[in-house]
Amino acid sequence: MHQADAQESRKTFLLGLGAQKAGTTWMYSYLQRSPQFAHGYFKEYHVFDCIDVPLQQWNRRKVFRLASEESLKALDGERAEARKIHRASMVLQPKHYFNYFDALSRARDETRLVADVTPDYALLPQSRLENIRDSFAERGLRTAAVFLLRDPVDRTYSQIRMQQGRQPDRFPAPAEQVISTIHTDEIYAARSRYEDTIERLDSVFDPKDLHFEFYETLFTSSAVKRLCDFLGIETIDADFNDKRNVSRPVANGGLDENIVADIAHYLAPTYAAVARRFPKQDLTEIWPSARHVL
Repeated sequence: MHQADAQESRKTFLLGLGAQKAGTTWMYSYLQRSPQFAHGYFKEYHVFDCIDVPLQQWNRRKVFRLASEESLKALDGERAEARKIHRASMVLQPKHYFNYFDALSRARDETRLVADVTPDYALLPQSRLENIRDSFAERGLRTAAVFLLRDPVDRTYSQIRMQQGRQPDRFPAPAEQVISTIHTDEIYAARSRYEDTIERLDSVFDPKDLHFEFYETLFTSSAVKRLCDFLGIETIDADFNDKRNVSRPVANGGLDENIVADIAHYLAPTYAAVARRFPKQDLTEIWPSARHVL
C-alpha cells in the first residue's frame, strides 16, 4: 500500500481539549450524528486530567467514589454501571484507555473516528500529550487534536454561570458581581490562558494533526466542513439552531464595562499570543473584549 493510501485509510482518535464553554458539546453532538463516528459511553472521560492536573484532584475523587458505589451495587447483586468502574480502571492503568478506543474504532468497518472531548485536557502537560499521541500511533490510530477558543471574558462568565446553575448557593452574589473578584482564581484563569495550551499543542503535534477554531465562527457551514475534512469524515448537515449549553455573549453587554476591561487586562498576554498565532483573524472583530488590550 502506498504511504498516501495508508494515511487515508488510517482511523482517527479525536483529542478534544476544550476550551471549556467554547462549543465542545455542540461539536460532539454534531459528530454523533455521523455514521462514520463511533461514540463511546462518555463525551468527557476525564482520565488524564485526574492523573496529571492538580486542579482536577476533586474529579479524581469523584471518579473513584462513583466506581466504588457501582462496585458495592454489583457486590450486592444489584445492577451496576460498568462504565464507571471501567473509567476508574483507565485512571489506574491508562493502557485500558488506549485499548478501549482502539477496540471501539475497529468494531465497525465504516468507523473512521472515535473521540474523547474533555475540555480540562487543555491543562495537560506536554509529556501527557506526547504519551497520548504515541500510544495511539502504536495501535495504528492517528491522534487529531482540536482546540476551540472563545472570547476569554465570555468564557469565564459562562463558566461561572454554569457553576451557579448547578449549585445555586455556590456564590454569595450574582455571577455578574462574583466574576469581578474571582476571575483571577486558577480555576478560571488557567482555562483562559489559551497561549499555554497552544504552545504545548504546537510542540507535540504535526500541523496536519492540529485544528483550531473559534467559538464565534464555529456555527457555520464552512467551519463544520473544515472540521470534518480535518477529521477525515464526510460532512453532514448541521443544525445551527440546536446549540448545546450555549450562553449569550456578554462582552458587549451584560457585564459592567470596567469589569470587562479588568479581565481583559489581566489576560492581556493571552490576547496578544492568540493574535500572533492567528494573524489572519481580527480578534477585535470577533472578541469584543479584545478592544481593551489590542
